[in-house]
Amino acid sequence: MDRGTVTPLVALLLAVCSLSPTNLAETVHCDLQPVNPEGAQVTYFTSQVSEGCVALAPNASLEVHVLFLQFPREVSELKLTLQAAQREGAQPREVLLVFVLSKTVFLDLQAPGVPLHLASNPKLVMFQESSGVNRTELPPLTSKSEILHWATSRGPVVSVAELNDPQNILICLDQAQGSPPRCAPEPLADMGPTLEWQPRIGASVQGCRLEGVAGHKEAHILRVLPGPEARPRIVTVKVELSCASGDPDATVLILQGPPYVSWLIDANHNVQIWTTGEYSFKIFPEKNIRGFVLPDTPQGLLGEARKLNASVVASFVELPLANSVSLQAHGCAQVRPAAHAHSGPRAGPQVSVITPGAGGWKSLITFPFTLRLTCDLGPSRRGGAQTVRLPLCGPAGGAPATSPAPAQTSPPRQTCDQMLLLSLIQPRCSDDAMTLELSKDFVTTLRCAISSLTFSDPSCQATDRDGQLVLRSAYSGCGMKVTENTVNNEVIVHLLTSPSPQRKKVHCINLEHVSFQLGLYLSPHFLQAAHTIELGQQGFVQVSSSSPVPEFMLRLDSCELDLGPEADKVELIQNQMAKGSCVNLLSPSPDGDMRFSFLLRGYMVPTPTTGTLSCVISLRHRNGSTDLQRTASARLNIVSPGMPGKTLVLPAVLGITSGAFLIGALLTAALWCIYSHTRPPGKREPVVAVAAPASSESSSTNHSIGSTQSTPCSTSSMA
Repeated sequence: MDRGTVTPLVALLLAVCSLSPTNLAETVHCDLQPVNPEGAQVTYFTSQVSEGCVALAPNASLEVHVLFLQFPREVSELKLTLQAAQREGAQPREVLLVFVLSKTVFLDLQAPGVPLHLASNPKLVMFQESSGVNRTELPPLTSKSEILHWATSRGPVVSVAELNDPQNILICLDQAQGSPPRCAPEPLADMGPTLEWQPRIGASVQGCRLEGVAGHKEAHILRVLPGPEARPRIVTVKVELSCASGDPDATVLILQGPPYVSWLIDANHNVQIWTTGEYSFKIFPEKNIRGFVLPDTPQGLLGEARKLNASVVASFVELPLANSVSLQAHGCAQVRPAAHAHSGPRAGPQVSVITPGAGGWKSLITFPFTLRLTCDLGPSRRGGAQTVRLPLCGPAGGAPATSPAPAQTSPPRQTCDQMLLLSLIQPRCSDDAMTLELSKDFVTTLRCAISSLTFSDPSCQATDRDGQLVLRSAYSGCGMKVTENTVNNEVIVHLLTSPSPQRKKVHCINLEHVSFQLGLYLSPHFLQAAHTIELGQQGFVQVSSSSPVPEFMLRLDSCELDLGPEADKVELIQNQMAKGSCVNLLSPSPDGDMRFSFLLRGYMVPTPTTGTLSCVISLRHRNGSTDLQRTASARLNIVSPGMPGKTLVLPAVLGITSGAFLIGALLTAALWCIYSHTRPPGKREPVVAVAAPASSESSSTNHSIGSTQSTPCSTSSMA
């Protein structure tokens, strides 16, 4: 057959395709399949949470944030950042962060300049480094409502969020402008600028090859789903491609989202942009470019990639409404022009017209030609599409040339996180022994290979007990150094990947001969302890120890007054801070004893008769770690006006003094009247005046006045 026959054949094929019942777009098939994470990864930050709320508390001195965190593993790492708004001349207000979780977390906490208090289960939260954050043990509450009620009693709740397996959390303080005054959690809430977070597992990435497309491009498709609130927002998209191609048409970036979303693109490679809404580039953020109307279905977006002549969809991702997205692809399409698709002499370039037959696919005609043509001839007996295929730029009998698969890159070498490993080593102390337990699952999670774990005496080796490395010794062995109040040693960890061992100093406190006393006084001079206090009276409290502990610093974590089952507990100190304006933290005594004062409410129904004043004292080692807590308590009698045995306070003293003066004046006048009418005429006697109040009473009255005026609030303010 000569060349004259080729032209009519090609024309016939073109005519057959043009008469096909479907168009070319419907011919292209793309079976999306998961992509190897080493080929493409997509991570993102979002402010959308499974349940949460944001509230506004403009005049509060303390704001409360509650995080309910779910983790699938027994131990996880989490980076938490708190940022305070920069306001000229204004100090950031205090923050109480309530951390609710059921699995162990290594916390990398960043809160520069924020006075932070953390309420959590101390056994489940371990800091990667000493943070100096004031910590409070979260009560053993079981339900969300109980936890939220407890948090509300501490201060106004500004945000509540429930997150599933977070890797990074960012909380921006003072950003809840326009929010309601009360935080009521709702499902699928948008936390706005207050909170955004990054899931540990990135988005599910899929990819495919577009069948029948002769292009040389690859496409990256990102679809952002609508959020619970239709408010304008900018989504930052960072694209990092690891390839050498400089052709601006080699890569297509398709971004589709709700109409209220704009895009800020930061790319390290030439890409062809195809977006909804408006977009701009990071290097020219003020230049907004209008996008296009794109389909809002996966199949429609794949069709857009086909229209842009992409032969490979390297990544297809659907995300919740995100604030920022990072796309990393290891490899990109390379341009392979037809004239240089292969080297060497052509060994019979040909056109093969292939059509289905009874025994499968068979070749009908072969010509020396270079052409690729695809068209749909309608459904076949097998349910698929009948296709005429002519290979392009391939060797004789070879398969059509396609874009190369993304290059495989080796993941970074995993090494042991030695800092976190050492933070896991925490001694547990008893009356006569020190014990350290290290979970082997934790060690595996940190990618550490431990060859030995010993005390300073290398003969004291850890043993393996039920998945735990246990290192235990009495205070009399294994190189223990015993002082008056502490027992010190060193733990040595040998790793297979490190030539030098890791060391950590450990200690226990010996408080066998140390006790703590709590005393109530009715005077700021702390001269004589009392066991009775009257409603409306100011009390002064001093907490002291029986012997000094120079290695440790003492602090008051919390104090409260328990007035019995029929009355609410009166919180005096919480998180080392005075609770309310009627409690004052005072300067320590010359011996270093901790002191504070409080004003007891003057009116209570029913009126309590007894109470228990208790304080939790923490012993913090001077290296920054909290080692031990102790509780000191004292039993008090409470009296009120009208009760026998009550002590005299200012109103009573003034009443008695005034009454005595009035009675004395009346008696003097009566006596003078009697005397003036009964005495003999002409004889005068000096009048005997009623004595003034005793000096002791006067000094007591003056002292009561002084102590009352020093209180920050009155009895009526506490009612």
